Amino acid sequence: MRSIEEIYDELNDLAASGDWEKIETFLCGCMDRAKEEEAYGIYLAVGNELLCFYRETEQFDRAFGLSEDLLLLMEEFHLEESESFACVMINTAAAYNGAGDFREALHFYRRAVQILERKKESQGLLARILTEMALTMPKTGEETEAEGLLKRAVGLFENRPEDDGDVLGRAEADIYYVTALSGLGEAAWKREEKERALAFYEKAARVSGRIGENAGTKVLWENCAVLARMLGDEEKEQRYRDASAVCPPSGTLT
Repeated sequence: MRSIEEIYDELNDLAASGDWEKIETFLCGCMDRAKEEEAYGIYLAVGNELLCFYRETEQFDRAFGLSEDLLLLMEEFHLEESESFACVMINTAAAYNGAGDFREALHFYRRAVQILERKKESQGLLARILTEMALTMPKTGEETEAEGLLKRAVGLFENRPEDDGDVLGRAEADIYYVTALSGLGEAAWKREEKERALAFYEKAARVSGRIGENAGTKVLWENCAVLARMLGDEEKEQRYRDASAVCPPSGTLT
């Protein structure tokens, strides 16, 4: 039986080649061997990768069946409160989201949040899931609760240690941070709270620029410019337009 590190190395090579059929065959084979040898840690880790694969390739029925198998096995090993259990739930929620079953997606997100809230080392991941939930809630008519989740997520991102050992990398965390800030900016703008909206969009633009100037950063600066004009601050408006001008337009690769 290969080690999990060796499996991930080969999986990365297959992903780089774009040979999707081989990826599924490889992961299923690894799971079969792990089950035969009762290497259940490897079985669960590879199973979660296969769950991601089914979700990303929109094989949702297979994703749901595999999720049930993984969660039942983890319950047998009393892993219901583990981060790994939460990660399977998160991937399951994302699959339901992709399939358009938003209420079921929220059900799995909420169960994952209950676990992650009790784990200090998982606060970055918790912030990401709160953001994902907030993006899903408007699809079920729960916009008010969504804003509260975005505020929680922003608080977690802003208080996150530089090196907390979380599964989220810093750049990926910043992408979700920008998303949460932008959501709060949009909510404030809808309520005509222009100064609050501007503060959220400006912070989002600066964080986005930290990741790398891109079309999304450009849109954020443009939103800032519009709000500054509405507030009658010509100096800020020009500064924001200058910041927008150095960002690549939509469709440009950087």
